Amino acid sequence: MAEYLARSLEHKKVRVFLFIFGFVATVFFVPLCLFSAMIGFDALLHHDAPDANAFMAYAPLSVGGILGLSAAWGRLLANAAHLRASGRLRAAISFGLCIGSISGALLLLGALSKQTYAYALIYGSVTLVGLLLLVATLGIQKSAA
Repeated sequence: MAEYLARSLEHKKVRVFLFIFGFVATVFFVPLCLFSAMIGFDALLHHDAPDANAFMAYAPLSVGGILGLSAAWGRLLANAAHLRASGRLRAAISFGLCIGSISGALLLLGALSKQTYAYALIYGSVTLVGLLLLVATLGIQKSAA
């Protein structure tokens, strides 16, 4: 399955869809992640702020989201042959996708617990794409061995 996903990422229609999806996700999430990280790290410094504990939780999730988006773009921009040849790049992209997927899954669980289903749909779709990219990246690793 992982090898099939790795091969399917080389098809033009799949790549175009992922580039469009990635662009929309980047436009939506990068400002949100940067703002949340800024507020969260500020709450770490000023514990007397209202809801400081709630904001502190978003700082690591935001950094994980930025890391995941960066890794997703790295996976989309690097071709399979380059990833097969570079174990460090493959490992860095896999690590970033894993951290981003964990952050997305935690945000998804938080949105579901608050019954904000629109956010849950957004977080769930981004997490799903991140997991598919992770499996596809690991599929390249398997076919190289």
